[in-house]
Amino acid sequence: MNVQEKFQLYVYDGDFSLPSLEVEGIKSILYTAVANVPVQVKVLNSVKHCAFYGAPSFVHKNLVFKSFNETVLYLRTLNINIDSKLSHKQCSESLALSNLTQSKLKPVIEFTYWLDQRNCDEFTNVWFMKALPLPFNYVHTRRLKDKASTPDRNVIPSRK
Repeated sequence: MNVQEKFQLYVYDGDFSLPSLEVEGIKSILYTAVANVPVQVKVLNSVKHCAFYGAPSFVHKNLVFKSFNETVLYLRTLNINIDSKLSHKQCSESLALSNLTQSKLKPVIEFTYWLDQRNCDEFTNVWFMKALPLPFNYVHTRRLKDKASTPDRNVIPSRK
C-alpha cells in the first residue's frame, strides 16, 4: 500500500485512558486494529475538523464514511475483512451476536450518557465540553441528547 492510500480515522478525544468515550469511535478503532488496517487515528479537537467531520469519520483518498457500518462495508470492498476466514454459518452467528449485543446495550448506554440527568450533567456534558472546541461542544452535545431514544422501561432500573 503506497502513501497515497493512507487511511485516517477521526474520533472524539478520549479520557480515562480510553482512545474515545464514544461507542462508535471505539468500535471503529477496534475493527481497524483487528483487521490490521494501516490507519492514522486523529482527534477531532479543532474547529476545522469538527466542521468537516463527525465521529467516527473514516477517510480514504477523497471518500469520507461517517458511520461504523459504512466503514466496514467500504473496507470489505477493499478485501479487508475480519470475517474472511469464517464459514457462512459462523458469519451469520457473528452478525446475530453483534446485533443482539447492539440492541441490548444501546438503550443502556443512551440512558447512562444522556437520559440519567445527574450522569449527563456531571460526566457526559463535562467530557464533551473538554473534548470539543466551541461551539461544537454545545451543538453536538444537544444533538446527541435529542437523538437518544426513549428508553425501554424493562432495561432501565427504577429509582425508588
